[in-house]
Amino acid sequence: MSDEVFVRCCAPTLAGLKTGTIFNTPLTPADDISALIRRMNRLLTDKGLRLIPVAIRNSRLILYLYRVRDLEKDLASGTVTDVLSSLGYPCNDPAGCFKTLIKRLRTQKNYPHEIGFFLGFPTEDVIRYMHDPQAKALYTGLWKVYTNIDASLHRFAQIRQCTDIYCEHIRRGTRLEQLIVQPYK
Repeated sequence: MSDEVFVRCCAPTLAGLKTGTIFNTPLTPADDISALIRRMNRLLTDKGLRLIPVAIRNSRLILYLYRVRDLEKDLASGTVTDVLSSLGYPCNDPAGCFKTLIKRLRTQKNYPHEIGFFLGFPTEDVIRYMHDPQAKALYTGLWKVYTNIDASLHRFAQIRQCTDIYCEHIRRGTRLEQLIVQPYK
């Protein structure tokens, strides 16, 4: 996977606009997944990010990039904790909660609806989608928007602009590690 492909998929998470990104990339028999993950995590770990291989489906590698502190904070929200607990997630243990998601991603054919909590989507929209995925949304972009359309449209525009800027930087030769926004301490 090239840095340009990685940035195109993950710019908002690299910039700190989103908690996480799930994406896939073609896999060939010559690909060394372990080497790819190690190389990427060497760049990411010191900046508070992790890249986890989730599964291989139809010759594609599914990956999850996330900001560790942001995910811990998102999962600590009372509403999110209540919903995830009701689904069997061990919310008293953020690592266990994350492992439960990864297990579900590896064993279920489709993404579980609660994945939105792990990607940084608005809690109210994730819950509404979980309760009725067929409900008419106000808008569909990176997620289905059921509440606060103005804030979501603004966020979609930020994410689009961030991705365009990051892709342009990569095309001009900026190194990937220079584009990763450090978390606040």
